[in-house]
Amino acid sequence: MSQVVKTHWLKLCEHLGAWSPIAESIYEDILDQYTQPHRRYHTMEHIEAVLREFDDARHLAKDPDLMEFALVMHDAIYNPRRDDNEERSAEFADIASHRLWIGGSFSSVTAFSARSGKMILASKHLTATDDPDTMLFLDLDLVILGKSRETFDRYDRQIRQEYWFVPDAVYRKKRKQVMASFLKRPSIYLTDHFKQKYEERARENIERIM
Repeated sequence: MSQVVKTHWLKLCEHLGAWSPIAESIYEDILDQYTQPHRRYHTMEHIEAVLREFDDARHLAKDPDLMEFALVMHDAIYNPRRDDNEERSAEFADIASHRLWIGGSFSSVTAFSARSGKMILASKHLTATDDPDTMLFLDLDLVILGKSRETFDRYDRQIRQEYWFVPDAVYRKKRKQVMASFLKRPSIYLTDHFKQKYEERARENIERIM
């Protein structure tokens, strides 16, 4: 599977002072989650794409290690039949951060876990935030909206495949509601970096499928 994700993960864990065998073990747990057969879009390919974008925007993050950790973890638990995936992903991340013993003390690992968990929960894209790192994190999760027509259409098909069990009429209605919510925003992206890079094309892509 994705060598890019593994390389990022192990380098991150080393920078956080984690023991290498534990980092390797947790990576296998992460891989097991993202390669589940019901996934089509929320796979290691998605995480790799987000991390590649993050590499270009890392300098904008106040706490890049925390953000990279949250990016890897934010879709770790994904069941399209449930509405608590972000909460469960945050729990998965909490267990991992304690196993890694980030910061070397109970207080430091607890603080790291709380902050990363809050960021993961924000990926529901339901509430506003004024935290610059969370804004950047959310933009990274939405870069797919501003990709080429071909890439966006592939993403759109993959989401439908993940929700194969939903009748067409119901799916189309719900999907349009989600996409319309992005168009209603003053801007889809929250940071100047991604507004300039993807805003125009993201709106074109969404309007085309509405």
